[in-house]
Amino acid sequence: MPVITLPYDPVIGPIFTFGASRPLSSLPEGETQAIVWLRALIDTGCSQISITPAAAERIGLSRIGKAEVASTTEIIESDVFLGDLYIPFGEPADRYNHYFRDIRFLEFRFGNVNFDILVGRDVLSLGLFQMNGITRQFTFAW
Repeated sequence: MPVITLPYDPVIGPIFTFGASRPLSSLPEGETQAIVWLRALIDTGCSQISITPAAAERIGLSRIGKAEVASTTEIIESDVFLGDLYIPFGEPADRYNHYFRDIRFLEFRFGNVNFDILVGRDVLSLGLFQMNGITRQFTFAW
């Protein structure tokens, strides 16, 4: 079972590098995937993994639909993208990573300079996530 344990800044939260690419299921035969490594905030209050429009465009993710997103103040309609998600667990990251195919990414419109992805409970439920406030470390095992 791959496990990562990393420090986090309590002001920002647990930030980790995730990879994303166009889904292998949609690539023409013979074309290889190009993984784009992005900084992600692990957000237990977020129900679905979300990505900024700029990051989705950089990766080349295709829009597959729309979904309503509820925040504490409003409900807005956002794009839904399909892609593959990569979690590095060794060095080099492009060689030692675990992937999840055909993940639905929800559009995250309110970007932040610290991250491009919000990792929600849909991904966290695939493994075990723990934060230790005393040591300022988080662990994710899947």
